[in-house]
Amino acid sequence: DMPTGRDVFALKEIGVVDAVGISKKALKPLMKSGEVTED
Repeated sequence: DMPTGRDVFALKEIGVVDAVGISKKALKPLMKSGEVTED
């Protein structure tokens, strides 16, 4: 599964201006670098 930011782009298209995706590799401007952990 390669993150491309399409889901973030879709959210921005419907008016969610502060939507940001998180991925191991940043794909600016839609995706930021980081890791998701479950507590």
